[in-house]
Amino acid sequence: MSGIIALLFAIPTMLILPSHPTTAKFLNDEQKYLALERIRLNNTGTQNTRTSQIQVSCHNTDGQTLTGAKYENA
Repeated sequence: MSGIIALLFAIPTMLILPSHPTTAKFLNDEQKYLALERIRLNNTGTQNTRTSQIQVSCHNTDGQTLTGAKYENA
């Protein structure tokens, strides 16, 4: 049941939220600048179009991925 609820929220969210701060229609120019500045200060990118071999090998050797196990912090 919770999966259905998640899908009901996920699909409209994917359609409404922009993929980049500069394309957000609900932000003015100053807010777009501040969003990009926060991204720059956190040293995180706004776009990643390449997948490295390290990412693939980490994914393929991750025990949680391989077993489908769910670990919760107690």
